[in-house]
Amino acid sequence: MAENTGNKMTTINFSETPTGGKFYIADYAKMTFVKSTNNIIDVNHTWVSPDHRGEGLAHDLYRQMISYARKNNLKVIPSCSFVRKMLTDNSADLDLLA
Repeated sequence: MAENTGNKMTTINFSETPTGGKFYIADYAKMTFVKSTNNIIDVNHTWVSPDHRGEGLAHDLYRQMISYARKNNLKVIPSCSFVRKMLTDNSADLDLLA
């Protein structure tokens, strides 16, 4: 996966287990979730290294998570405050709110 962050391309990686998963950019940004039920994920944490804050990486991870949720017909519990704010600020994404 690659996401355009301004003038550079950032590779967003994804890993998944039977109980959850994460979207991450190298070792300096990540968004994690746990599987609540078959069709619901609980996005519980977003972190960006202080050296990379302000670069839009958390937003890029959010957009990738939204894409993943849509492709897999999932609803989202936004336990993470960043994800909760992004969901409520983006009315086009509110249909994913669990």
